[in-house]
Amino acid sequence: MKTNYLILGLTSLVLTFSGCDKNDPDAKKAEEVVNNAANDVGDAVEKTVDKVKIKIDESFAKNVLDNNTEELEWLRAGTKMGTDPELKAIAQQMIPDHEKLAKDIKTYAAQKDFQLDQDNGGVQIDSKTGITWDQNWAEKIKKMHRDMVDKFERTQSNTEDKELKELVTSSLPMLRDHLNKAEKLEARLNK
Repeated sequence: MKTNYLILGLTSLVLTFSGCDKNDPDAKKAEEVVNNAANDVGDAVEKTVDKVKIKIDESFAKNVLDNNTEELEWLRAGTKMGTDPELKAIAQQMIPDHEKLAKDIKTYAAQKDFQLDQDNGGVQIDSKTGITWDQNWAEKIKKMHRDMVDKFERTQSNTEDKELKELVTSSLPMLRDHLNKAEKLEARLNK
């Protein structure tokens, strides 16, 4: 808000001085001061915008890593507690992909000096197995993948960070494939 007032004030000064005699040394000096101040404000705004973009990318990386960690716990639970053979197979297939995603996010974050303190609050997974557990698992995995695909698509469209865009673009086909498998599994289990 302060920046808006400063820009408005500088604009007013520029307009005021533009009506002055250009040959007047005081007017030239005042115009130079105003132009320098406007450039300084522009530079400060640009630096602030860059810092905000970096924080957004850092937040994305942390959020994805936290969500991916939770998803890995659910996938591992699916291999142990699932009663449906296809569920167990899908969970087993997805684990290496999500381990690779975690590694890729951590590598990217390390390159950018991001602090990714993981939120390992622990996942509550019902120990009662059976068809209801399988149905709930499929629904949970589908929702997690839907959320992840949405985040990755938004970031792919919005980030200006080349490395992050490459990571997101290369991960999206895998995430979409997982979502597709989870949707089909959920539909079959709920018949």
